[in-house]
Amino acid sequence: MVEMSPSLSVGQLQVKLLPESIKKLCNLLTLDLSGSNIRRLPRGIIKMKKLRRLFAEKLIDTTSRDFRCCTGVRIHKGLGN
Repeated sequence: MVEMSPSLSVGQLQVKLLPESIKKLCNLLTLDLSGSNIRRLPRGIIKMKKLRRLFAEKLIDTTSRDFRCCTGVRIHKGLGN
């Protein structure tokens, strides 16, 4: 049996910011912001103790042939190792 992990992906949506109430998703394990227009995470995200995977890459130059030009989001102190 494969265990499903609680995840949220907003990459294909035209989202520019996450609400502070995202911290209420206390069982969220994966937050995928890849491809979204989100540039800053709300402070409350550091309260999400079960969050294990945060993807926040955005390809900004799709015509580049030699390398990928990406941007990410700013994270608050206290999130991570």
